[in-house]
Amino acid sequence: REPLLTGAATTAENERNDYRTETAAHSLRDFYRANRQTLNVHMSVAALLTLSTYAFVSWAPSYLMRVHNASTENAAFTLGLVSLICGPLGARGGGVLSTRLHRNRGRDDAPWIVMATSALGAALFGALAFTTTNKTIMFPFVALAMLFGSLYLGVIHGALQMITPAHLKGQMAAIMLMAMTGIGTTLGPVAVALLTDQVFRDPLRVGHSIALVSVAAGLGAGYLLLRNLTSFQSSYRKVASL
Repeated sequence: REPLLTGAATTAENERNDYRTETAAHSLRDFYRANRQTLNVHMSVAALLTLSTYAFVSWAPSYLMRVHNASTENAAFTLGLVSLICGPLGARGGGVLSTRLHRNRGRDDAPWIVMATSALGAALFGALAFTTTNKTIMFPFVALAMLFGSLYLGVIHGALQMITPAHLKGQMAAIMLMAMTGIGTTLGPVAVALLTDQVFRDPLRVGHSIALVSVAAGLGAGYLLLRNLTSFQSSYRKVASL
């Protein structure tokens, strides 16, 4: 019986090695085709979340100065302090939450759940922060928007690594960074400017432009993530089986 068991184990291991070899031989194109839905969603969400972030950080100082008559120094200090506290807390919190969901709840899609939470929370509190006329309650909303808007930073790169074979991790990370910088960092500030100048036609309504971009990007990202959780699970299990 022992030789039989040893032979079966050897056969199974050989099959796994053959699968690893076959997978490693796959090109980036083959991998993308096999996981098109998951990767398209992830890249789109990366661009949307970055777009929302840069719309926020690029125009929030102008909003404070135009609408609430804050000085340049006060606007910079306030937003800098919020970013210094809420940014790291959000990024760290996103990583911790994802780990707990994955380990304690068995959620293979934990990073996407955290990213969806980040997108929807930032959309909600961003809309409240930049449409209220009450300066006192605006700052807590700005802090919450920053906190939720930073959750995804702790998991978005890890999520991509979870569904990517080892020999393609660097290339896929580069593609995601292209989406984030080429689309998100470019269109976020531009979208706010266009809405303010061409739609609202009022520089004092820059807050409404920021809120609209935040809501559109956040709802879009949240919908894509929650709609395709099973796709992420499938892609993760393919890589986990290697």
